Order: sequence, then C-alpha cells, then structure tokens
Amino acid sequence: MSELTWLRSPLSVYDEFFATDKELAKTKFTSHISDQLCLFSSKVPIVNETPLDCIPDGHLVCLYGMVQDMFSTELFMDEFVVPSSGVVRAGSLRFRDFSLCEIQTSEEPNNVKFAERQSFYVVPVPGESPWVREVRAKTLDYVPPHQVVGCKRSTTETPPTSTKKLRDESGTGNTEGSVTLRSGMETDSSSTKSKKLTKQFPLAEEEEDSKVGVLVRVYDDIQNKLKVNEIVCIYGVLEHARLGSAESHDDDCISGGKGSEPIPHVHAILVHRLTHDNPLLNTTLPDLSDNPAVQLGVTRERIKSLLTDLFQGDELTSEYALLHFVSSRFVSESPYPNTFSPLNIVCPSEDIDTDSAVNGDSKMSVDPEYQAEISSLPRQLRALLPQLLTQLATVNLTLDMLNSGPSLMPIRNSEKGVLNAGRLQLSNGTQVLVDEMRMSTGQIEARGLLNLRALTMLATKQCVPYDFEFYTQDWETNARVLIVSTGPSLIKPAIVVPWKPQYGFKPLTSDPSHTEWCEMRKFLTLIQESNGFYAMDKELQDKINQDFVRWRRDKTTYVEADEFAVMLCLLRLHRTVYELQCEDALRNSVLPNFVVHKLA
Repeated sequence: MSELTWLRSPLSVYDEFFATDKELAKTKFTSHISDQLCLFSSKVPIVNETPLDCIPDGHLVCLYGMVQDMFSTELFMDEFVVPSSGVVRAGSLRFRDFSLCEIQTSEEPNNVKFAERQSFYVVPVPGESPWVREVRAKTLDYVPPHQVVGCKRSTTETPPTSTKKLRDESGTGNTEGSVTLRSGMETDSSSTKSKKLTKQFPLAEEEEDSKVGVLVRVYDDIQNKLKVNEIVCIYGVLEHARLGSAESHDDDCISGGKGSEPIPHVHAILVHRLTHDNPLLNTTLPDLSDNPAVQLGVTRERIKSLLTDLFQGDELTSEYALLHFVSSRFVSESPYPNTFSPLNIVCPSEDIDTDSAVNGDSKMSVDPEYQAEISSLPRQLRALLPQLLTQLATVNLTLDMLNSGPSLMPIRNSEKGVLNAGRLQLSNGTQVLVDEMRMSTGQIEARGLLNLRALTMLATKQCVPYDFEFYTQDWETNARVLIVSTGPSLIKPAIVVPWKPQYGFKPLTSDPSHTEWCEMRKFLTLIQESNGFYAMDKELQDKINQDFVRWRRDKTTYVEADEFAVMLCLLRLHRTVYELQCEDALRNSVLPNFVVHKLA
C-alpha cells in the first residue's frame, strides 16, 4: 500500500481491511481515514472548489454543502461471495454503486448480506459569501494525478468526451444513457432529453456551471441524524456520473427533477454536522471568556464604525443593525421569548419622512439632492454584508414578485419524488435582506398571499412552511430578516427604526485591513453562537415577572407584552455584545437607552 493510497484509491484500502476482517473492516477503515485526515487534510480536494475534471473516479474528496433533499433508504450488498475461475472470492459494495462490471463474473453472488443506505442531495450552501470559499481554497494542497479519468475504464480506452462538450453539441445538457435523479427506484435516461431542468439550488442565481449538486450515499446510523437544510462537511469516495457509457446502470433514489446534467455521487465515509459556516473558527467554538475583553471591544467598535458610515452618521440605526446581525434563535429552555423580531429600517423618501413613517403619516420633507444616496441603501448593504457575514440571501419584495414570481417556499413534487427548492429554503445562520423599496400599491393575489405568509413566518417565527402537496409542515430555520423600505413593511410585527442620515456626511473610517476583516467575521459568528449559552436563574426570573407586573399597573410605565419581550431580547443581545452582566442590568432596571421604538 503506497503512501497516498488512502487518498487516491480509498476503496482498495477498504477491500484490504474487508479481506482481513469483515466484522471490523468498517471501523478500521473509518479510523484509518480519520487518522490520515488529521495529518494531511489539505491534500483532499474540495468539491466545488476543485474542478471535477481534475479529480479521478474513486478519489477521496471533501464536500461542504447544505442538505436540500433526502430520499428513502435502499438496500445494498454489504457482503457476498462469488466464484471466480474456480476460486470463491468475497466482496462488498459498500462505498460504491452496484454494477455488473464491479463483480466481473456471470455467476450469481452467494451468501449475500444486505445493509441499508440513504441518499441525500447536497447543494452548495445558499448565499455563501465569497470569502468563505476563498479561505477554504487557501488551505488546499491538492495535486491531481498525472492521468485524471472521469469514468472507470482501461488505460487503452479513448477518453470520454467532457461534460461541457457534450452539452455544447447536444444543446440539451445530456446524452443517451446519462444518469440523472429520478423518482423512486426508476431510471429513464430519455426523459431528460426534451426537458431543461434546474439544479434545485434555493437561490436561482447560483445555478451556474461552476457549481454542482451532489448525491451523497450515507451509511450506518448517521443517515438517521441528518436533516434537510443542515450544513454538513463530508469526506467520501467520489464516483463520477457515467456519461454515455455502456457501463451506465440504474440508479436508485434519483429523479429527473434534480437537473438536466449527470450528478456525481459521493459515498460518505465521515460526516460532520456543522453548527456554523465560518472556516475561520473551529467547529467547537471557544468560550467568550477565552477572548480578551479588550480585543472583543476593539472589534465591536470597528464593526460599529463601518455600520455608522453605511448609515451616514445615524448611530442609533447602526446600533440596532449590530444587535440584529448577532441575533439568533434562543434554544435554551426559558419562559421568556427566544426569537428576535425582524428589523425594519425605514428610509426617508419623497412621500414619507422618517418621523412619520412609523405611524403611516405622509409628509413632504426629504431633500431631493441626496435622495439617490438614500435609495442606494439596499445596494450598499448587498455589498457590505457578504464581506462580514457567512451567508446572505436577498429577496426583492415587489407586488409582481409576490403574485407572479416563483414560490418562496419549497414544494414537494410527488410525481417525481423530489423537493423543489424555494428561495427561503436556507440553512441556519443565513442573513436575509428584504428590499421593499420598490413596493407599489395593488391587489395581492392568492399566490402572493402564500409567498407573503412564508416570508412573514420566517421573519417572525424563524420557520418556513413546506408544501408537501397534501399537507404543509413548518420547518425551523434560524435566519435573521432585515427589511429596507420607504414605509412600514408588509412583514409584521417588526422593529421599525426610522433611518435619519446626516446630510453631507463623510465616512470617518478607512477601509479595514485583511486582519481586521477576519476579526470582525469571527466576532459576529462567535456572538451568534454564544446566544445558546445564555441562561437565567430562578431569582432573576422572579425579578423580571415582578417588574413586568409593576410596570403594567402604572400608566406612565405601561408596556405591552410583545414590546416587553422585544426589550428582553435586546437586553440579552446588548449584554452579550458589550460583556455586561445581565443580572445587574435587570436588577437596577437599566435597560439599553436605545430601546425606544415599538413594534409595528
């Protein structure tokens, strides 16, 4: 066994373990691959970072992505014996797909032991920021073998035509015999000839040639733990799709609804479920107490200065924006609210000024000289946020988009047996930016009401309705929703913050250095994930209940229950960002001085 056999031919390593000890082959093989990755993980090519043409069939690969769809379990031959030239040979189809060419004999296998595996369709993380991929790419030290072959064949065989060339010549993106995802347990290669299908990426603008979806075969108990929308890191064996070859074989759990191109397979050896998508931090996040308070404070102020420049000197809006970007669903058991309302930044316009926008009153008060700068806020946010956050998904909320645009929620196609992705099928930690600046008056139709309901549920309840044709199911999605509009948003309730830019404001800060960008990116992810460690003791809970009752008895301090819930969420976030003691703040009734705006 050569030094890089585990990398270039992991199946041969497994077969050696299997020939020696069938019972412990899986454990020994997994441990061996894990040990090698601890030392040489940089040598493993990453799918969607390394071109598939540069990775040979059967090579060990790494795959980062989001689980977009899952299929029923299937059986495969985990152990069998076949006679070959008078000699009985044992074999296994673990970590590979079934094909008669694998057995290379006309004899039927004997003593077959079946096991289960499940297929998952994994797509690139929706809205993943460019810097995330750049950081991963910098860690790569992969050197392609001298001869890279997409399909298994002899060395004397003519190399197959590339996928791109086949698409150019046929005009359909497929050839006869290609394997594509299809419903249930059927494969019909001719069904894709006359159809132009998408890759089912949630964000349609990401369906480009450089990105591919992957069908992942998952073995053993881990298949029962993976969930739709989960971010995963998978190490497994790459199996290229068979392109117009006589070796093409039927593929289980696949459907034409997943695309018009043959889909590569990855047979999972190691599966890691990720809680975040920030490559600058380990999967196990450090505690906030392990980071010097001075360093956290400097990074926090750097982010605030960037946001203050973005909002042209409006420190209140930048403060709200900072707390919004570090917010996340509070998963701890608590009698108090665990979700943060969406943030609605109301821009001044020619018809509505910032002071009256919250109440819906019209007033001609905006200077037209800087109206162009005001209306460019969504564009500036789309430029800045991908540099700070790990994921950003945008929604241009217009009347036409609601009524005539694609469905925002995922819809199950029972005929094809696949989940058609909607724009709101997102992974946890995604920042959603809703641009409502071009909303016009008009009638919202039935389709528009469904889209608006899906967006409202994501913003206010952190869940998205999934349409399974005969019923709907609400799927939890820990995403933040920031709305930019010229008046009160259609999405309610939301924290409405009138934006008051300073006329003639000049940016006060210089462009951040590379190190500063890295520190700010780590800071935001660290604060987001630390929300899960927040807890209140019984004494503090009693104090909160007493204050709430006392405030509601007095007309001067009367507060609605929903508004009080928002205040508690803001206080929790404020305490986390500024390293304050929440207990002291509550006992002294010191709420953040910026909690002044009501829900609308």
